Amino acid sequence: MEYAKEGDLKNYIKRNGKMTEEKAAIFLFQISNAVKYFHSKNIYHRDLKPANILLTDPDIIKVADFGEKAPYCGTHVYLAPELLKGYNCCKNDNPSHGPKVDVWSLGVIYLNMITGKLDYEYDDIKEEKLKDINLLKDSKNIIYQSIVHDPDNRASLELLYELTLIPLIQPDLCIQQISNDDQRIKS
Repeated sequence: MEYAKEGDLKNYIKRNGKMTEEKAAIFLFQISNAVKYFHSKNIYHRDLKPANILLTDPDIIKVADFGEKAPYCGTHVYLAPELLKGYNCCKNDNPSHGPKVDVWSLGVIYLNMITGKLDYEYDDIKEEKLKDINLLKDSKNIIYQSIVHDPDNRASLELLYELTLIPLIQPDLCIQQISNDDQRIKS
């Protein structure tokens, strides 16, 4: 693995505080891209958290720490609720321990980045309490789609990827797509 000269995301947030929602979206997009790749290989991280997100350059992200832990994998607040029900999360034989467990973690990481707060407790991230955080609509979509206690209602990684890419990273692309769609409808 290459040297992460900028340290990890946890220390980055401690040093710099909250990020703009656009910068956080760029980071989340990179993390999601890595997660999307290892999910395509049927690998689920289950321990995504700022300490396992490395920065090799100021804005280049690498995902680390794929070690096995048992019976739980990871830090409590970053673990999806279905992993806290007493199952051994390091086995891939439980369908509820698939890709959506990492989507939960991505939502909490995004929340860390845009608020600058790293010390959330599990009760702080219940859906009803998240409504009190002042965010742009697109960031709220990311949070409300990923930090969902029922995995059946939680966004897929693909949807999270789209929510990050289109409105926050490439708004001009989104406006162009809407314009193209409008032109097609008129034709």
